[in-house]
Order: sequence, then C-alpha cells, then structure tokens
Amino acid sequence: MEYLRFLHKNRRFLGYGFLLTLLANFGQTTTIAVFGGEIREAFALSHGDFGMAYGIGTLSGGLMLIGAGRAIDHFDLRPYTAIIALCLAVGCFSLSQANGFVFLAAAFFVLRLFGQGLMSHTATTAMARYFEPGVRGRAVSVAVLGFPAGEAVFPGLAVLLIGAIGWRETWLAASIALIVLFIPLLLLLLRGHGLRHQALAARLARVGASSSAARQWSLGEVLRDWRFPVAMSAMVAPAFITTGLFFHQVHLVDSKGWTLGWFATGFVVFAIMKVVASLASGILIDRFGARPMSLLYLFPLGAGLLVLGFSNAPVSALIFMALAGLNGGLGQTLMGTLWAEIYGVQHLGAVRGLVFGLMVVFSATAPPILGILYDLGVTVEAIAFYSAGYCLIGSALLAWLFLPGRPVSKPGG
Repeated sequence: MEYLRFLHKNRRFLGYGFLLTLLANFGQTTTIAVFGGEIREAFALSHGDFGMAYGIGTLSGGLMLIGAGRAIDHFDLRPYTAIIALCLAVGCFSLSQANGFVFLAAAFFVLRLFGQGLMSHTATTAMARYFEPGVRGRAVSVAVLGFPAGEAVFPGLAVLLIGAIGWRETWLAASIALIVLFIPLLLLLLRGHGLRHQALAARLARVGASSSAARQWSLGEVLRDWRFPVAMSAMVAPAFITTGLFFHQVHLVDSKGWTLGWFATGFVVFAIMKVVASLASGILIDRFGARPMSLLYLFPLGAGLLVLGFSNAPVSALIFMALAGLNGGLGQTLMGTLWAEIYGVQHLGAVRGLVFGLMVVFSATAPPILGILYDLGVTVEAIAFYSAGYCLIGSALLAWLFLPGRPVSKPGG
C-alpha cells in the first residue's frame, strides 16, 4: 500500500524517468542490431565492417560521456532534457540519411552517446538526486523499467516498420516522433520541477550544515579515493561479459547446437527477470542500503556462466538468460543508487558520467576481444568459466570494500 502511494504521489517524475530509459533504447544494441542486415546491404559492408563502425561509435560515445555526463550538475533539468532528446532525434535523422562508412559511424556515435549514454545517465541521476535515501532505490527501480520495456517492444516494432516503410524511413519516423511527441511529453512530465530543485537545495544545505561526514564528493576527490578503481574493476564485469556473449550469439548458438530462435526466446526471460530484479532490489536497497546489496551483484551472472560452461542442454540457455537478467535488473538499480550513497548527490552527474562512460568503453571492447579469442580457437565454455572466475574475484573485492562495519573513507583520505 505504501509502495502504491509512493507511485501515485510521484507519478509524473517517475514517468519522466521511465520515458527517458524507454527512449534510450533508440541507442541500444538490441534495437540497432535489428537493422544490421539492411544497413550492411545498403553500404555493402561485411560483418566485420559493420561491427567496426558500431565499435567506433560506441567507444567514442563512451569516452565523450565521461566528460559530458557532468553537465547535468550545472544546468536546469528541463532545457538539458530537451537538448539531449533533440540530439537523439538528430542521431536518428543522421542514420536515415547516412551514405557511407564515415557517416554511418558518426550516426552510431550520436545514437550511442545521446541514447544509450545520456538518456540513461539523465534518468538514473535525476532519480538518485531528487529522491531521498529512504525511497531512492524504489524510484530508480521504477525508472529503469523503461529498459526492458523497450527491449520487449522496440525490436519487434522495428521489424514491422522495416517491412512496411523501409529501414531509412523508420529512423526518419523515429526522429520526427522524438521532436513532435516525446520532447513535449518529457517537458510536461517535468512540470513543477523548479519546486523540486529548491527542495533539493534546501536539503543539501541542511545536511551539509549538520555533519562533515555528509560532505558531497567532487569528481577529483572520487578519483583520489582508492575504493573507486577497486569497485569499478568489479562493476564493469557484466558490461563486458554480456555484451561480448550477446554480440557473438550466433557463434554461441552454433557451438552449443541450439537454434537462434530458441536463444531469442531467452531474451523474453531476460527482460522479465530484469523487471523482477529491478523492482525487488529497489525495495531492498531502500531497506538495507546499496552497499550491502552490492555484495550480491555478480553472483547471478557468475552462476549463469557456470551453467553455460557445464551444459549444452537447450534449457541451459534459458537458465543463463534468467540469471543474466537478474544481474541486469539488480545492476541497473544499484548503479543508480550506490554512487549517490557513497559520494553524495551534488556532483552525481560527473561521478555517474565517469562510471557509465567507463562501462560503455568496456562494453565496446568486448566484441572484438571475444571475436579474436574465438578466432584463436578458445571455446565458449572456456570463456564462460574464465568469466565466472572473474565474477567470483569481483564479488570478493566488493565484499572487502562494502562489508558492514568497514570504515567509510573521507574525501581526500
């Protein structure tokens, strides 16, 4: 009952976060990959050429996000949102008009930076910043439901539109829809945001005056905190592992003797488990805190990788996707709350921009690295076992950092 009251009271702002993560799917691999065949045919690209264009766009977008993410700390959320949505519309338009490899890579760069990057970053940063710790986890968990919603709807809708109007026209229609429909809707959902921002400023002033322990960390202080690189070495594991396995899913399926259609069914299970994990983790984070919940972060993915490594049975594909979905749902909520809990919210845009940018960079390196390993004869099973071992090491690192009772570092210490 309390949860429903929370949803009703904050329905507009939560709807804003949900819509941002839904629109982020314009820049997600699951959406863009649907157009792969048409794009390769239009530009006479090999699989490697297409992957190279996408990798260049993803890597450059991730590097740019490290700096661009901090802008949300300094600008009003309303014009900031309109600008990134307009830039995403430009990315959709650019892809619809691209006429060569360079322009294709540039369009991917815009889509990845403003779609997968800044749309996602803005949604989770806004939820973590404007909701207090007691409800922050629930807020982030509701907002990130746009990701699985888009993963469930966008690919199928794209297939229908490609058949009806063509792939270029589909991206042109997406560009028009963003400008005509979604930007006004986002601004409508942000109505009254000035009062919300004033309340945040007053809360930060009260907290800052009451205790030096509540100091808001700057990005420079975060970079000097020894815990940050240790935590990130574990946190990036799912971005690298799942991106690499999903990108090379055809090879994975062939090596296991499964069909691609059966593995695609697993994405439905993946999306369902992401929703379940996201909502459940939001409630648990509000009750116990993000740091204790981080200890569970890598266990579902590690268990799923062991299943993938030991079994060729078709059902193991669904088990792996279910466990990867649990990791994804927990990770989306955790990434939106952990850094706010550790470093405060005043400079959260800069901190999360760095975090998310690093994760995008690592995800961009996964397809070529796994591709090289496969070419060298490394098996899917071996990669699954090595990856599971990394998850185990990462879990030990997070436990060492965040076990209850460990002292909390101070800025500069």
